[in-house]
Amino acid sequence: MSRDDTKKTEFLFIRHAQSTANATSDPDLALHLDPVLTMQGQQQAQALAEELKHRNVGAVYYSNTTRARLTAHPIAKMAGVAAYEIPQIDGWDIGAEAQVEAQEVHARLERW
Repeated sequence: MSRDDTKKTEFLFIRHAQSTANATSDPDLALHLDPVLTMQGQQQAQALAEELKHRNVGAVYYSNTTRARLTAHPIAKMAGVAAYEIPQIDGWDIGAEAQVEAQEVHARLERW
């Protein structure tokens, strides 16, 4: 079997869409409460689902936060797959990296 014949699995790690904590720039809000998505965040989640609808999404996993669930469910619905809450998936504090633009993230990953 050649390497091209093997089945490949791709994992996409997606940060939640804009939450009320993001919109207010209050990091304590996200730590102590369970903020929901803003209207813009709901639109972002739906747009992401649209963007991924032609990908072969096999399952969607998300943390036990409301913002993660509200981001994940439109993706799962669009893909016609189950969405699973995994409480062990905890938020990552990536500090200043949270402000990095998508193009810079892609450039950094390319260098890996």
